[in-house]
Amino acid sequence: MIRLCIFDMGGVYVTNHDTAGKIAEFIGLDGVHSYSGLEAVLGKSLSDYTRGLISEDELWRIFTEKTGKSVDNNPSIFGRFFAPIINPETDKVIRELKADGMRVVCGTNVVDVHYDYHNAHSQYAIFDKVYPSHLMHIDKPDPEFFRYIAEAEHVSPEECFFTDDSKANADSARSIGMRSYQFTDAVSLRENLVKEGVLV
Repeated sequence: MIRLCIFDMGGVYVTNHDTAGKIAEFIGLDGVHSYSGLEAVLGKSLSDYTRGLISEDELWRIFTEKTGKSVDNNPSIFGRFFAPIINPETDKVIRELKADGMRVVCGTNVVDVHYDYHNAHSQYAIFDKVYPSHLMHIDKPDPEFFRYIAEAEHVSPEECFFTDDSKANADSARSIGMRSYQFTDAVSLRENLVKEGVLV
């Protein structure tokens, strides 16, 4: 029996969240349009930032050392292009789950400035709790990310349903026993929740 639903944030609950292309253009990286492209340049430092192990200033210092490119991080480069919008259809599905008494939390890879933006704009308000990578010091798709949430919520992985737009993240959650769904759209999500017996 499912007792906990875990939702990803960017690409599931909010849209207009992927600023990788704008960041790449701002810092002078041609042909980079995704976070995986940024990661290819920034390497481990991007994951370290996502896990709250280094600051954004430190990230850009490492970038300058690697590339010789100097960047202006005031205001925050990660923050200056970030303006996500709640997906109303996903919001509707979550409200339906909550109306049925389901506990719904957010499990998100997030950096500090994006976390602050979501809080300032009440975009986490629908969730019973938020599990952000930069405060957990673990990021998806590390299976420990999902174990951490299950333990904190006092449920077994088998009692969790996880939704994420990343196949790697959905597969990782499934590998520890969670039911998981790779998000494409809210209609398909709801159909999957019905199929799994989470919604009727």
